[in-house]
Amino acid sequence: MSVLLFMQIAQAQITTPSIKAGFGVDGDLMSNYFNGAVQTGNDDWFLNSSGNFVIDTTGAASIRALYNTNTNSRLIPIVKRMHMPQFSVVNNRLVFDAVFVRDHHGDDSTVFASASNKNGMSPISWTCPVAQSVPDKNEILDVYMHVRRDGIQNTDSLWMFGAIAIENTSGNRYFDFEMYQTDLTYNKTTRVFSGYGAQAGHTSWEFDASGNVTRAGDIIFTAEFSGSSLSLLQARVWVHSSALSLTPTAFSWGGDFNGDGNGAVYGY
Repeated sequence: MSVLLFMQIAQAQITTPSIKAGFGVDGDLMSNYFNGAVQTGNDDWFLNSSGNFVIDTTGAASIRALYNTNTNSRLIPIVKRMHMPQFSVVNNRLVFDAVFVRDHHGDDSTVFASASNKNGMSPISWTCPVAQSVPDKNEILDVYMHVRRDGIQNTDSLWMFGAIAIENTSGNRYFDFEMYQTDLTYNKTTRVFSGYGAQAGHTSWEFDASGNVTRAGDIIFTAEFSGSSLSLLQARVWVHSSALSLTPTAFSWGGDFNGDGNGAVYGY
C-alpha cells in the first residue's frame, strides 16, 4: 500500500494513482514506472534502470541474496537513507530527506504494550514491553518516508510521501504517520520516550485572531481500512481546544477533537 500525504497547509490527499512534485504515487516502488506501465520522468523509491530514485540501495544485493538463502535473515531490521545528500536539488526540486526501514519481524520491544497507548496521550505515558507480538494485520514490515518541495523556493508546496507494507491485509486496521516538531527519542533500556513537546507532550499549532497560522505544530496523517477498502484518509493538527473557536484561513476543522481523555485541553 502506498499513501501520499501532503503538508504545507493541508489542502488535499491523493487516493488514486498520481504524480505529485515529480514523484509517483501508485503502489509500485520503481522510478520511470507508473500505474502498471513504463513512463519516463517518474521519480520513485528505488532505481529501475534509469530515472531518479530516493533510497540508497548500496549493499542491497548482498542482503537480498541472504534473504534468498536464509529465510530467517528476513527477520533482521534494515535502515537505508536517501542516496543523494540532504537538501539536494533534483530536476529543479528541493529534496529534503528519505528513509526506508525494514522492521524486525516477530516479537520485539518496539511494539506498544496491551495497555492504552493513544496518539492523543503524551509520549511519556506510552508503555512498551520487553517483547510482545502483534496481530498480522498490524505487523509492519516496511516503512518509507520522503519529503520534497515542488520547486526550490520556500514558497513552493511541500510534499510528504509515505508508504508501508504489512503482513496481512484482512480485518479492520489503521496506520498513522505522526510528525513531531521536536526530536522524539526512545530509550530501549528504560523503555521511556523523551524529546516530546511542551503542550501535553506535543507542540501545538498557533493562530492569530484572523485564523492565520503563526506557528506550525505536530501533525498526524491517518488512514483507516475495512478489509481491502480505504475508509478514511485525513490530516489532524495538535491544537489547544480554544483554537476551535477560530476559523482557519487555509483549512477547515473536521469536527473531532481527540486528546488524552474527555477533559483534554490539547488534542488532535
